[in-house]
Amino acid sequence: MAAADLKKILLVVPVFHAVYPRPFTRFLEMAVVAGRQLGYVFAIHTPERQGLVTAMNTAVAIVLDQAFDAMVIFDDDCLPPPDAIKRLLERCFEENRPFVAGAGVMRGYPFTTTVAKLLQGRLFRRGAR
Repeated sequence: MAAADLKKILLVVPVFHAVYPRPFTRFLEMAVVAGRQLGYVFAIHTPERQGLVTAMNTAVAIVLDQAFDAMVIFDDDCLPPPDAIKRLLERCFEENRPFVAGAGVMRGYPFTTTVAKLLQGRLFRRGAR
């Protein structure tokens, strides 16, 4: 597969203080599984010491400025399954979904692990299915 045919995916894991051992191990497992997928090239962005809004706005700016096709965002203490990235990207690209979310196992309130696909230069389009 030619490099131009690969989908560019930005993996985002904001780290505000520290990553605990179990989530760190899980992130490594997910990276290994994701790296085995054909058709994708991955980059990792780990914002540090920023508020969540600033961290997410920075990630979106990177996606748009560097022409990524999608981004996957995780919280720094979630425990998604090792194949979470693979499964989210399958739903996004193979089923042509502009936005896909999966609930992750977390220590606190159940935030979501999400992937969004660029549509007409935007990460999300109102009313998109």
